[in-house]
Amino acid sequence: MEPTTLAGYEFQRRRDEQSAAKFKNPKNALVAIGDAVDAIRSRTHRLAQKYGEEGRLTNPTEGFRHESDERANFTPGRRPGSDKIAHIVARMEDRTFLALASGDSEIFRSHMSRSASIKQKLLQEADEKYHFSFRIPFELTRQLLKFSIDDPAAARAKMMSQVDRIESRDFDVLLRTPAGKRANPNARTEEYDILDFEILPPGTSLRDLAEYIARHKTSISTAQIDHRRIDILEDLRHHFGWDNCHFARGRRSSNASRSGSGSNVDEDYIVLVRRHPPSNWATNEDAIAISQFANKNATFFVRHDVSQQTWRDVFAQTKHDAREMHARRLVFKNGRDGISAYDAMRMKLIALAECSRYSFHRAPHYDPNRGKHVM
Repeated sequence: MEPTTLAGYEFQRRRDEQSAAKFKNPKNALVAIGDAVDAIRSRTHRLAQKYGEEGRLTNPTEGFRHESDERANFTPGRRPGSDKIAHIVARMEDRTFLALASGDSEIFRSHMSRSASIKQKLLQEADEKYHFSFRIPFELTRQLLKFSIDDPAAARAKMMSQVDRIESRDFDVLLRTPAGKRANPNARTEEYDILDFEILPPGTSLRDLAEYIARHKTSISTAQIDHRRIDILEDLRHHFGWDNCHFARGRRSSNASRSGSGSNVDEDYIVLVRRHPPSNWATNEDAIAISQFANKNATFFVRHDVSQQTWRDVFAQTKHDAREMHARRLVFKNGRDGISAYDAMRMKLIALAECSRYSFHRAPHYDPNRGKHVM
C-alpha cells in the first residue's frame, strides 16, 4: 500500500520493516501507530526549533533550502555503516517533512530528484547487507511525493492537520510509556521508576565490585562469582574503545521493593555503556548487562537505534518488559566446534553491536571460515 500522508509514511515504513506475520497481531499494529505518532511529534518539535517561532514551524521553505544546501555535495563515503546510513535516512526524512509543509510543487520535484540520487549513491557504496535499511524509506518517500505533487496545497493541509492533532495530544493513548505499554494519561509515572543506575568512577575494579556485592548478598548459594563474565565486559570495552565506554550498576529504588518482582536487570548486573556520536536518535548510548553471578545466566543488550529509548528506561523495567522494548536476551551456552560459552557470548555481542539495526533481532551464527559469529 502506497502512503498518501506523512502519518501513512511513518506507519507503512514500520510495517514494511517487520514481518507480515507480526502485524497479524493487532497489538503490534497499535505499537507501530504509536511509534509513528511519536516520530512525527519529535520531528515537529526539532524542526520547529530550527525553522520556526514560538514552537511552531513557520519557515519550512527556508528550512528545506537550508537542509538541501548543507547536503549539496553529498557523498556517503566508502562503505557507510549502519549509523551513517541511519543518519542519512533521518536527514532525508527531515527534508520530506519540510517539503510537505512548504506546499510547493517545485520543492517536491527537487526533493524527489535529490532523494533518488542519494539512494543511487548508497546502492553503489553501501555493503549489500545494509541495502534493506534504506530501500524502504527512500521508496516510500518517492511514492508519497509522487502522490502529493499533483495537489501540493492539499498535501500540506493534510500534513498540518495531522501535526495539529498530534500536538493536541489526540493520540497520546497510543504512545509507549517507559515500560513499553500504551500510555494511560491517569497513570502515576513514578510506578515505572523501578531502578536507578549508578555510573561507576573511572578505574573501578570490576572484580572488587563483584566481591563487594557478593559479600552483601543474603544467600551464599547465589553469590558465586564467575570471573570469566567480568573478563567479557572488560574485553568488550577494549574492543569498542576504552574512552567510548563506561560501566554502571543498578540500584533498587523504593518502588522496586514494593513491586517485589525480583526480575529486573538489577544490582546483580554490571552494565557496559557504549557511547556513539550524536545522531537524530533519542539517545546515543548502547548498553550490555551481564551478571557476575553464576546463577544468572542471561545477558541483556539494548541498542539505541533499535529500542529508540534510553538504556536506563529499558533496564529499569522487568526483564519481560525490557524485551518488549527490543532488548536482546542471550544465554551463556557452549558454541559449536568446541567454543566455550564465554567466547561464544563475546563474539555474539560483538556481532550484534556491529550489525545493521534491522538485523539486531536475528540469531548470530558461527562462521568457521571467518572464525567468529556473524549475522
